[in-house]
Amino acid sequence: MRDLPITLSLAVLTLGSFVATAMSFSRGRRLAPEAGSADGAPPDPAAEQLLRRNHERTRDRIVLLCSIGSAMIFLHNWIIIRGAHGDWQPLESHVDGLALIAAMLGASILYLQWRSRLPGLAVFALPVLTIILAWSVCASAWTYFVFKIDSAWEVAHLAGVYLGSIYLALGAIAGGMYLFAQRRIRLKRDHTGQERLASLESIENFIIRSTGLGFCFLTLAIVAGFIVATSSGSRMGPGWWHSPKLILSIAAWLTYALVLDVRHAAIFRGARAAWMSIAGVLLLLATFSIVNAKGVREGDPARSVPPRAPVPGTVPMTAPLPGSAPSVGIQNPSEGR
Repeated sequence: MRDLPITLSLAVLTLGSFVATAMSFSRGRRLAPEAGSADGAPPDPAAEQLLRRNHERTRDRIVLLCSIGSAMIFLHNWIIIRGAHGDWQPLESHVDGLALIAAMLGASILYLQWRSRLPGLAVFALPVLTIILAWSVCASAWTYFVFKIDSAWEVAHLAGVYLGSIYLALGAIAGGMYLFAQRRIRLKRDHTGQERLASLESIENFIIRSTGLGFCFLTLAIVAGFIVATSSGSRMGPGWWHSPKLILSIAAWLTYALVLDVRHAAIFRGARAAWMSIAGVLLLLATFSIVNAKGVREGDPARSVPPRAPVPGTVPMTAPLPGSAPSVGIQNPSEGR
């Protein structure tokens, strides 16, 4: 059900991620005027380094809070909301998947930043984290629905979709970072005081590793979805094999297969691999948009199940309209007197 505290918590996390994003963009500009003296003297390197460290620590703390908050929302929906009804399926609504993606994406950003495995990634990844959290607010407040899960294959399909999206998104973020770093090298400008970026070779290797892991989950999602579609109780109906959902999913799968082949085909190395990793994510977003729009337009009953009774302590997002029947689990105060 729609839960007002959950929606407000997601909104707060979105605001925090937006602040961290703004801090990263401001860090991308030169810090020399701030670290220098008022008379225009050259900046003190020690003062500039101290300013950079304080800036990064504050940003990382905000990202850590966003990651922990998203994980707590995911666990709350799984254990408290559904566990109270004896249902222990972890990915039963789109809000759960988005909260899981936000939690793991934030943790990945911190890990890669703290270990200096991919310096500069936060500048490109935090806007994506903000968009995902804002998307989760919309999914919780306005487009909330519960998936109808009838088999373990459907659980595997959803897990493959959401887990694969995390690593494929990281690959696309690294692809954008690669294109920016390549352009900055070609311009041959002085980048003193700006955000330090990883080498092109390190970024390309990360694109391959992250895409490879996401490719495995995407393959699992496609195989599980194929089994569900061909089962006797399939809800996709005739002609599912040429539906836009399947065509775009296969197109994305082939795109990532080419990205993974960069080590054996020089034609797909460098910027081409970066562009293909971005194109793959765009195809996945197009797949979800088409499926979601089709379900809303046609009122597909397979997309949702009847709402459960509210858990004590939660606040519903909507109240019954005047003259309408009361919601499930809400008792009329005049009853029972």
